[in-house]
Amino acid sequence: MKQEQSVTKSRRDIAIRPGSGIQKNNFAYAKLPQPLRTDEKKHIDLMLLKLIAKTYQPFSIVEETDFVEFVEALNPNYVLPERKVISEKLIPFLYNRCLEDLKTTLYQEASTVCLTIDCWTSIKIDSFISITAHFINNDFEFKSFVLKCTQINGAHTCQNLASILREACVEWGITEKINFCVTDNASNIVGAINILGWTHYGCMAHKLNQILHHSLKEFDVTLKKVKEIVTYFSSSCKAKEKLLEYQAKVQGSSQPLVLINSVPTRWNSIYFMIERFVNLQDSIRATTPNVDVDLPILLIEEWTALRQLCKVLKPFEEATKELSVEKYVSASKAIAVINGLKDVLLEVKQKPAYYDSIKSFIECIEEQLEMKFKGIELNESLALCTILDPRYKMSMFLDEAATERAKSSLVNKVQDLLTDEIGSPSELPVKPVLEASISRADDENISLWRKRNLIIKKRRINPTRNLLQLAQQEVDTYLQDEFAQNNCDPCFWWRSGQYKYPHLAKLFKKNSNIVASSVPSERLFSKAGYTLSERRTRLSARKTEQLVFLNTNLKSCDYKNLMP
Repeated sequence: MKQEQSVTKSRRDIAIRPGSGIQKNNFAYAKLPQPLRTDEKKHIDLMLLKLIAKTYQPFSIVEETDFVEFVEALNPNYVLPERKVISEKLIPFLYNRCLEDLKTTLYQEASTVCLTIDCWTSIKIDSFISITAHFINNDFEFKSFVLKCTQINGAHTCQNLASILREACVEWGITEKINFCVTDNASNIVGAINILGWTHYGCMAHKLNQILHHSLKEFDVTLKKVKEIVTYFSSSCKAKEKLLEYQAKVQGSSQPLVLINSVPTRWNSIYFMIERFVNLQDSIRATTPNVDVDLPILLIEEWTALRQLCKVLKPFEEATKELSVEKYVSASKAIAVINGLKDVLLEVKQKPAYYDSIKSFIECIEEQLEMKFKGIELNESLALCTILDPRYKMSMFLDEAATERAKSSLVNKVQDLLTDEIGSPSELPVKPVLEASISRADDENISLWRKRNLIIKKRRINPTRNLLQLAQQEVDTYLQDEFAQNNCDPCFWWRSGQYKYPHLAKLFKKNSNIVASSVPSERLFSKAGYTLSERRTRLSARKTEQLVFLNTNLKSCDYKNLMP
C-alpha cells in the first residue's frame, strides 16, 4: 500500500473531481506527461523563441512569476531556458540559421529583386535603416524578406547610406539582381540610390499624402473651424455627453457616434474627420449653442462645400487604403490608380452641383497629380507591370502613344526571349537563299508539296521576322484574352497562365516584383521601434537587429528545422 502511494506521488497524479464523467471509486486519475524527449524540448524552446520574436516580448519573460506558473501548469516537465541563454545563445543561433536559409532561397529563386528602404528612429533616438527585398519565385509566389535592419552610425549622408546598402546587397549576393527601389522621397535616401545607380521610384502612398495635404489648404479657413469644434467635443466630457444624448434621445440612434479628430501626418484622417462631422451636422448644430464655450459657426455654404468635398475625397481615400494595406501592392496599380483618380476628377467637373463649390480644390489637385506623376505611363517598368497584370492589361492607359509604346516594348522583350531560345539570326543554321535560286530549284523538283516547300524556304530567308511574328502572336492573344477579376492575385493567374503564355510568364516573374508603396514595411518597423524601446530600454542595437529580422522573416524560412 505504501509502495503504491509512493508511485502515485512520484507521478504527481491529479485527482479529477466526481461528476467529470470519468469515475473510479468516486475518483479518476490523470497522469501528467512523461519527461520530455529531446525533440519535444527543442520544439517547445522554438515556440518560446517564436513568441518572443513575433510579439517582441522581453527576454525577462522567462523570469516573470505568472508566466513561469502558466508554463508549469501546461507541462511541469518543461524547464524554461534562462534569460541569458535565450539572449546570448538561442536567439543568435536562430538568427544565423534563418539568415543562411533565406540567403539560399534568395540565391536560388530570385531572378530580380526590388528593394524597399526605410529609415526609422526609436524613442531612444537610435536611428535604423531597414532593407526589404521583394521577388517572385519559380512557383509564382510573391516573397518579401527583410535583408537587414541595422543601426546608422555617424551622419546620415548619401555616401554613408549608400555604403550600408552596398554592403547589404553584397552580403546577400543580389547586387546584379536589383531592378527597382521604392522609398519615400527623403533626399539622402534618394541620393544614396543614385550613387549606386539603381532605378528609383517614390512611394505612391507618400506622394498621394503630400498631394492631398497641399490641396486641402484650399479649405484652411473652414477646416480650422471644424478642427476647433472637434477638438473641443473630444476633450470635454460634458460636451461629448450632450452630443451623444441628442443622438440617442432626439434622433433615436441606438449607436450614437463621437467626432473623429485628425492627425497631422495622415491626410485621410482629415477625410474621416470631415465625413463624421458632416454626418453629425444636425447633432452638432443642436448641441453647440448649449456648451459653455463660444465655438465657431459654419455657414450654410461651408456645410455644403464640406459635403461635396467629402464625396470627391472618397475615391482618394480608397486609393490610399489600396496602397497602404498590410501586404505589399504590385506596381501595376500605380498607373491604374492614378488614371482612375484623374477620371474621377474629370467626371466631377461635368457636374456643376459638385464642381462649383470646390472648384479651386479640384484645380489644385489636378495640378498636383500632374506634377507628382508626370509621365507615369512612359515609365517602362511601371508600364510593363501594368500590361502584364491580367486585371488591367492596356485598359488603364489614357495616352494612346504610351499604350502602343508599352505594347511594342513587350513584343520586343518576348522576341528577345525567343531569340535566346532558338539563337540569333546570325547563328541560325540557314544559308542565304536568293529568290531566283528558290524558283529554279522548285522548277527542277516539281512535286505535290512544291507550294509548301516554297513557303518554308521563304520564311527561312528572314528568321528575325519569323520570331517577331511569334512574339506578336503571343502578346496579341494574351491581350485579347478575358480580363481577370479585380480581386484576382496576378501571381496566382500566371501560375496557370504560364502554360499558355510561356514567354510573357517569364517576363512577369522577372519584372512584376516591383511594389507601389513602402508603407507596410514602414508601419512594421515603426511599430518595432516603439515596442522595442518601451519594453526593452537596455536592449542593444545588435539584439534589436536580430529580433526585427526574426519578427518579419520567421514565417518565410523553415524555422521548425533550424534549431540544433
